[in-house]
Amino acid sequence: MKTLNRANGLLALLLCGLCTMAEGSNEIYAARCASCHADEPTRSGKDSGPTLEAMANMGRAQIRFALTRGKMQIHARDLSEQDLNHLIAFLAPSARDEWSAEAYLCANRAIDRRALDEPTISAWGLDARNTRYQPNSELRSDNVQDLELAWALGLPETAEVRSQVVVAGNTVFASSVGGHLFALDRTRGCIKWHRHPAQVIRTSLTLARVDDRPALVFGGALKESTPMRLSLVDFGQAVFAVAADTGETLWAQDVALFRGTILTGGIVQHGARLLVPLSAMGVGFGGDPNFECCKSHGAVRALDANTGRILWTAHMTAEAKPTYKNQLGVQQWGPSGASVWTTPTIDAKRNLAYVGTGQNSSSPASAMSDAIVAIDIDSGAVRWVYQGTAGDAFNSACLFGGPNCPKENGPDLDFGASAVLARTSNGKDILLAGQKSGVVHALNPETGDVRWRTRVSPGSALGGVHWGMAVSGRTVIVPINDPVPGPGVTRKPGVYALDIDTGRTLWAYDAVPVCDSGFSRGAPWPDCPYTFSAAPSTSNDLAFVGSLSGVAYAFDVRTGKVVWQFDTAATFDSVNGIPATGGSIDAPGMVAAGDMLFVGSGYAMFGENPGNALLAFRLKR
Repeated sequence: MKTLNRANGLLALLLCGLCTMAEGSNEIYAARCASCHADEPTRSGKDSGPTLEAMANMGRAQIRFALTRGKMQIHARDLSEQDLNHLIAFLAPSARDEWSAEAYLCANRAIDRRALDEPTISAWGLDARNTRYQPNSELRSDNVQDLELAWALGLPETAEVRSQVVVAGNTVFASSVGGHLFALDRTRGCIKWHRHPAQVIRTSLTLARVDDRPALVFGGALKESTPMRLSLVDFGQAVFAVAADTGETLWAQDVALFRGTILTGGIVQHGARLLVPLSAMGVGFGGDPNFECCKSHGAVRALDANTGRILWTAHMTAEAKPTYKNQLGVQQWGPSGASVWTTPTIDAKRNLAYVGTGQNSSSPASAMSDAIVAIDIDSGAVRWVYQGTAGDAFNSACLFGGPNCPKENGPDLDFGASAVLARTSNGKDILLAGQKSGVVHALNPETGDVRWRTRVSPGSALGGVHWGMAVSGRTVIVPINDPVPGPGVTRKPGVYALDIDTGRTLWAYDAVPVCDSGFSRGAPWPDCPYTFSAAPSTSNDLAFVGSLSGVAYAFDVRTGKVVWQFDTAATFDSVNGIPATGGSIDAPGMVAAGDMLFVGSGYAMFGENPGNALLAFRLKR
């Protein structure tokens, strides 16, 4: 089938119908879940979500969120509360939820408040322009070989590392998808404070100012017991502000527009505003043939940083209206989708924020899907739109020919990677945007007009540029995923360096399979997960890029030579008593700070190799 060949596992996590009424959690799991989530050899390899082993590491809070308010809610809606509880208990052994931080606290837990005012790493993009360049790093091509593992943290209740660290002085802030938040001693990894403010934390952390107080802001899900001052009480997709020095929750604000709203991209601060990107799960809900697909869409919301009050909302589509009925007679709606998966890029000179959007999730396809959108920071008004791929409407029904597949049956070519506001050799601003199509677009930030376009790879629904790019001087580093071969298509996974002025390829590193030790077990592609999906970062003359094989690489930006590598796909002694197991490196990847390098390892979303390891490397002295 065309769509299966194209996606080959994309969003299959969302498709697996989690269970109608049955007796016993084992039977429920075996009847409806095992084909998508079981460990080898029963899994098909194509329609693969997290394995049973990976889900056991997630903990009950994360799985309950997925079933009740997250990606699987549409498929679990018919479960009784008793069956739901039994299934959660089966998937997540209670021992995973019993860890305590008390035995791992630092003797000296003081946090230098002055350092919080001058952080080394404060946000996902490393600066407001999302260059992911780290100027405060001692790591260079002539000393990076001296890195050694200093400590490892086992993140609780998770099988994937989604969040990038914040570093301020001798404190490292880290989070777990399971809702845990840590302040760690940078030197030893011991715990200064630990809190559990959310049921789930999905975004990277940002160090912001709230009432002139340093605070960590992030997106996640409210606990059912959280006192709520909410706009949409039953959704629980919220932004949190937590005091960086104490871990006290300052405020939490529900920002959901729809039941399908979810937060993925990092939150950024500009002045007194927090800019929050919103994505929408209609793309997954559409797999249910009885679901009226789709009403939800992407957006950006601006919040008052001091209170969490919503100031404005920039919608990525118009309000959905009834369109036609599918072959089962179920009403369809549109336009929808155009999710904002990306961390906004701030252009202070023009007072603009740039975001990328995904495909529409139902017909009709609209003008702001698969696009870069420029938004006025003060008002939320859209200033210009550049569309990379027109006519792209797709949801999970298209993977198996379901009745909710949009008429366009599009290729699903999101801008999932944040745009980068760079400078050319003559000092002029240029906006760089990588797309899953495998194309890097260079735009005029004033107008959105194209300056150049370079096709780096054939791309696909899981291919091309996935999570991000980084710049160093006049070079942009472009990781390419391309995990799924298509008929007559030569995929080009690897790491590429392009000239910012022209888009010309300066060097290319072809991805090399790392398939030993059974590492390809459960991967949704036919050989092994050796491609590059994570966002890179740069510092001095180095580019840091992690692969889905679990190997962390440092490249010489000038030549493309690999000057350091480390296999993170292993189990490490941890500083907090939770086994730290590495897997695929995805999402934020790795970042440098001073004499250290921080690597998050493990990602279970599309049958990749799960893990929960935060690894801290330091230069030998």
